[in-house]
Amino acid sequence: MDEPSASLTESEIEDLFRFIRELKKKGVGIVYISHRMDELKKISDRITVMRDGQYIGTVKTEDATMDQIIQMMVGRVIYEEPKTHSTVEQNAPIVLEVSNLTSAVVKTYPSI
Repeated sequence: MDEPSASLTESEIEDLFRFIRELKKKGVGIVYISHRMDELKKISDRITVMRDGQYIGTVKTEDATMDQIIQMMVGRVIYEEPKTHSTVEQNAPIVLEVSNLTSAVVKTYPSI
């Protein structure tokens, strides 16, 4: 099944998952292609990642983390812990200061 839930409603997706679980109980193997990580965790035993037509790896769903699966998909770590505080020293010297800068494409943001 290639992205079968893409055009389904939530109740239709639950019906699909119920059908898939029934087939699993009967020993039927299913290839389910999806980019929706939450779906993979709900219905799969194993996740196989292919990227650019190449086999990357297979992991047991129960043992895999979302970060691990995403890293396999994109080939690098893309999520980092969000910053909770600035890493700049309190009394650090100013390295760039701008005054009266205006532009349609420059936006200002509050400091962290």
